This record gives sequence, C-alpha cells and structure tokens, in this order.
Amino acid sequence: MESTLSTTWVSLYEAAKAVQRPRHVSSYIEAGGVAAAVESSSGRIYTGVCVDTACTLGICAERNAILNMMTNGEDAIRRVLTIMRDGRTGPPCGACREMMTQLMPSRFGDIEVMIDFAAGKTMTLADLTPQWWLRRCGCDRRAPLCGFLPPPIHQREADAGTRRPEPDRGASR
Repeated sequence: MESTLSTTWVSLYEAAKAVQRPRHVSSYIEAGGVAAAVESSSGRIYTGVCVDTACTLGICAERNAILNMMTNGEDAIRRVLTIMRDGRTGPPCGACREMMTQLMPSRFGDIEVMIDFAAGKTMTLADLTPQWWLRRCGCDRRAPLCGFLPPPIHQREADAGTRRPEPDRGASR
C-alpha cells in the first residue's frame, strides 16, 4: 500500500524522533537506539524506545510503545512507525509483529506500518504477517481452540464468575 505522508505519519515520526536518544544507562543496559510511535484507535500517540541488556531481558521500541498504550488503558492500534539506529524507518521485528497480532487477532490486518518514511511507503500488518501461526492452527479465538493455548483471560474470568473493571479511558497521563 503506497501512502502520501499524512499529518498523522509526520506526527508519529516526530514523536519517535523526540525520544530516540541512544545512551548507556549502565554498564549492562543501553536504551534509545531504536524508537517507535504507535497511534491508538483513539488517535493518541504513544512512544517507546528499545532497551538492550546484557542478558536478553530487554524490549523492542515497538513493544515498549504498545505497553505504554496499554498502561494508559487503550488496546487497539491504528498505525506503527519505527525509527532504526541509522535514522531510517523500517518494519517491526517478528516478536513485535506477534504482539500486535495477538493484541488484535481479528483486526491485525487493519494496522498500518510505516516501511519507508522518506518514500511514504506503508503496508498493513496482514501483508507483513501473511501466515500467522495461530490462524493456521485455528487458535484465532473465533474457532474452537486446538488445546495449544489456554483459554483467553475473558473466558477464564467468565468461567470463574469474575470480571475485571473496565479501564478508565478518559484518564490522561
């Protein structure tokens, strides 16, 4: 999917660039070499940076931004933009694609991903993830589960007769 650069993409780029500050946090941790911005379904923009550690406990910038979004009570993504260490944009890694796909299993194909900001090239997450493994085994939560995964949290809560309160989506942080 080709795209002209909308003001939203420019805002996402600027938000990610603003937090991309490569730095050594300690002798074992580096942060900020890669930065990401996620636009939620409400239109709010959340950012995150990669955190690299000596023993693989780090996190990618995209997942950090998504967790920031989730911390603030939102759970649906419209757009994702990632700025790599060399300053160019690029697609999320497989782990980040997997998190987005699991977050929105029936709508992950709607997520737009900036591939090349300079060229204005975007793709959908469905184009980047054409053979999602949970769809292939029937575990996309629309078909009966194959037993590979536990039931979704909402199903476990319903079975137990408990329900978590809905997050306050009006809170600003």
